[in-house]
Amino acid sequence: MPPVHANVIDSAVNNLVRLHKTLRVTPAITANVTDRLLSLEELVDRTQIYAAVRAGRLKEPFGPADVRLACPGWAQGTYSAFLTKHRVGNPEGTTELFQRVAPGRFRTLSKLLNSN
Repeated sequence: MPPVHANVIDSAVNNLVRLHKTLRVTPAITANVTDRLLSLEELVDRTQIYAAVRAGRLKEPFGPADVRLACPGWAQGTYSAFLTKHRVGNPEGTTELFQRVAPGRFRTLSKLLNSN
């Protein structure tokens, strides 16, 4: 299976990983797309950034320009926005995938990187 692009991570998390408050299941379960929750680890395993780190194409800590070289083809603004939006402690409460180690520099989370 090819890696999942960054611009669909939010949708995948919302539909496959997070329980819907009203439904008490994921929308994907309600729609009979799947019969179980997908773990965050399973989703992360399919992301290009984690795959690039595992393969040695992306060295940590990395910034948006590094990710652009390792994972080409995303919309220009996605590189910076995705890393910031999914950092540990983000104010929006979105899924935490990266640790910010310096301004504009990030690392993968070892618990997710080593999930495979």
